[in-house]
Amino acid sequence: MELNKRMVMVKVALMLLLMMITATVDARLDRRAIAGAQMDLMSSFGILTSKSSKSEACCDSCTCTRSDPPQCQCHDWKETCYAGCDVCICQLIYPPRCRCFDITKSCLPTCSSSAGKAES
Repeated sequence: MELNKRMVMVKVALMLLLMMITATVDARLDRRAIAGAQMDLMSSFGILTSKSSKSEACCDSCTCTRSDPPQCQCHDWKETCYAGCDVCICQLIYPPRCRCFDITKSCLPTCSSSAGKAES
């Protein structure tokens, strides 16, 4: 009988300890930190990054999460990234294919609409 009480007390103590540990751990993922680590790894393998001061910030293929605030990311591949891009990764081919891996709160304007503005 005494042994059962001790086993129950040990189990309760372990459960409380686990609850305290999980309550203090912040389990959210920081995508910018992951993207930064990927950038470091890719630059160590010689994968290019290319930014152009001339290219406008636009995107034809953008997806957003349903979170509040939303987290949006452009999936377009271009010859260079726009100048404001923080995480630009290019493939080692010619001509280069580059993609901006920034996460924003809203999608950039579409490239077709920004081309129309430049012509008028």
